[in-house]
Amino acid sequence: MTDMLSTLAWKLHAATGLQVYPAPKPVDAALPCLTFQMVSDPMQDQNDLDAASLHASRIQISHIGEYEVVRPYVKIVQDYLEGNKVDFSAALSDGFYLERQEAEKMWVLTKGYNIYWKY
Repeated sequence: MTDMLSTLAWKLHAATGLQVYPAPKPVDAALPCLTFQMVSDPMQDQNDLDAASLHASRIQISHIGEYEVVRPYVKIVQDYLEGNKVDFSAALSDGFYLERQEAEKMWVLTKGYNIYWKY
């Protein structure tokens, strides 16, 4: 599982150019940045239509920084994850999206995904 999360972090960095951390972000992290957090069981096995086993995880990705700066990254990350069939069997938005202001110029925009990992 660690390799899968490392792959996710590395690929998100490559897609956005932002630093990516496991949540919560380090106190001294430069903004903007991304964090990720697994919010499901570490791995749930499921079967697809062809009866092949899939490893599935629910992940939340937070985009942290000034609102106008990080808002476009929500779409960039979603397009990257949902369009990536090389690293994942599938990645779909789970419908969870939250915007919250943490400080005067710091927002956290969090979006959830169901990721089906290749293995």
